[in-house]
Amino acid sequence: MSHVPSLKHYQLILANGRMQSASSIFALAAFLLISASLSLQVCDPFIAPAAAEKGHDQKVWSKLESGAAHLRQGELEAARLDFEAALRIESDCYQALNNIGLCYMRQGQLDKAADQFRRALKVNPTYVGSLNNLGIVNYLQGHFEAAAIFYQQALALSHNKDAEIHTNLANALRDKGDNAGAIDHYRQSIRLQPDYAPAYNNLGLTLLSLHREQEAAVEVTKAIKLKPSYAEAYYNLGLIRKALNQTAEAKAAFEDSLKYETNLSYAEATRKIIGELSLPTGTESHLNRGYQLLEKNDWSGAESEFQAALKISPDKAVAWNNLGLALSQQRKDREAITAYNKALALKKGTFAAAHYNLGQVLRALGDAAGAEKAFRMAIKDSNGTHAYAHIALGVLLKSRGDLKAAVQNYKLAILQSGDTLPVVHYNLALALEHMESTRDAVHEYQIYLTQSPRGLNADSARERLRRLGISM
Repeated sequence: MSHVPSLKHYQLILANGRMQSASSIFALAAFLLISASLSLQVCDPFIAPAAAEKGHDQKVWSKLESGAAHLRQGELEAARLDFEAALRIESDCYQALNNIGLCYMRQGQLDKAADQFRRALKVNPTYVGSLNNLGIVNYLQGHFEAAAIFYQQALALSHNKDAEIHTNLANALRDKGDNAGAIDHYRQSIRLQPDYAPAYNNLGLTLLSLHREQEAAVEVTKAIKLKPSYAEAYYNLGLIRKALNQTAEAKAAFEDSLKYETNLSYAEATRKIIGELSLPTGTESHLNRGYQLLEKNDWSGAESEFQAALKISPDKAVAWNNLGLALSQQRKDREAITAYNKALALKKGTFAAAHYNLGQVLRALGDAAGAEKAFRMAIKDSNGTHAYAHIALGVLLKSRGDLKAAVQNYKLAILQSGDTLPVVHYNLALALEHMESTRDAVHEYQIYLTQSPRGLNADSARERLRRLGISM
């Protein structure tokens, strides 16, 4: 199996924002970058091999081979058409079913992907590839217990000899709180495949989460030796050195990560961390206290800390952005706008978080056009990955009747967030209901209730389902 880059995420503090009217029902959240969180590498989904197998029509394998080539190139629609053509020849071709699932997975349609993997397993219950892929789907949905079960089944069928599935199982165990089990499976992965760099990297991260920094540094360094261009491992080594208060070494590791990082968003976040490590004495402590006060909803105290940070470092864009957050929560909207604009000026207009936060204030002031422009800039500056900006833009578009565009943005928010924001399904259901796409609306309400049965909008979702003739 081939690999994909680590699923790297950055730690954000969410400051609870103002609640919109009941017609929109979207809890606003303002983003504040502090540092980066741990990142785990996930084994690439299993693509059925394109090699002839006894009992199968050669035309089937030809379509599988063509589809797999399209899939590896990211040509998802062409790939799916090839796999569907294989199914028309042999309706029980489990490899084609598996690969159709991969097409859906890469489009962010995880439920549809899971359905295809299950169909493949009905044909061939011992197919390790689809068991592994079902594990990945559940992992991406945050269902770590279920993911672990699928990985364990896949390992049993592979006689516990697949290093990459051991690493996937370890990731799931770690994220459900079983660090001891995770460490054991990372080590099993390493024993099976001593040159498998992701296992060392993820083992190091798990040790770091247990505050075993020295051991963590040893494992991540091994990953780097095996793969000298491993941007994620350099980055994670930077986290470890930072935890050990080895500032110079941490900066060097983050700078090494930048040499090999190809993701623009990750590179930008890494530069921010390097900038934080280079701050004049006192600035970082004021920023950190400000972050902590925002978490406690102490807006006035946070304002004071960010003002103090700016007295030392007036060109610190993130401090202006965070000052804007503290001000906007106190309804000092005009001052907040000034702060966000200063942050944007310092970053030459390319600061997704500041654009997003500015859009929230403008919307609160009734400037829908200005808010829309700001949200679109946040999406542009984040290369389309800012899920909350997609949601906010969707709310605006729905309010002016552009339901099709609103639906598109909600779906992008689901994709970019890894389906971790239940409220998006509720918003999407509302828009679909207004478009009279009743069946799809019902489906989205049901997803929302599954993910958030006691959520803010749960009673409303149940009432809307009842009106649509669905009992819960």
